[in-house]
Amino acid sequence: MLFLKSITAAAALSIVALSSSATANVITIGGSATITCTPSCSTIVGGSIVDVVGPGLSGTPGSLSASLGDLYSFSPSNPTEESLALNVLAGTSFGAGTQTDTGGLGSVSFSTTAQWIALKLGVGTFFVFNPGPSLQISYLKNNLRGGGLSHYTEFGETPPIPVPGALWLMGSALAGLGFAKRRKKAA
Repeated sequence: MLFLKSITAAAALSIVALSSSATANVITIGGSATITCTPSCSTIVGGSIVDVVGPGLSGTPGSLSASLGDLYSFSPSNPTEESLALNVLAGTSFGAGTQTDTGGLGSVSFSTTAQWIALKLGVGTFFVFNPGPSLQISYLKNNLRGGGLSHYTEFGETPPIPVPGALWLMGSALAGLGFAKRRKKAA
């Protein structure tokens, strides 16, 4: 009986450890703003965007950072142009995303399940990568310079995080132990 209680307590602690979320991270965006991502996210740094004659953008890919994000200027900043910029910077192949206007606010919080999010400030656009199924983003304008958040555009859905096979195995073992305990009581 004591053995069964020990296994149950260990299983409960394992489930809590597996289900606990990662901590939030704070990212500085081009000196004009910060975002806090819960549980975590990354932004694009480096790379370049160049407006070309006619429809389209060209440039070089950037990389991901969990502490700094670069602002990219291109015109106009709409869902189609933002997808073109994201495709250049991140090597993705998105079409136009879904835009949500925020009215130039100095602080905004929202939740998303999108894989990538473009956020348009007064001075440029930055791109956030969501590695998990859902993300809470809190934007805060730096009062020294820069504009408020005019809109954000969501691209793609994040794939669900699969439950590890070990968790399923542990669950079936616990169910088997519970069944064995019931069977023993009945006998």
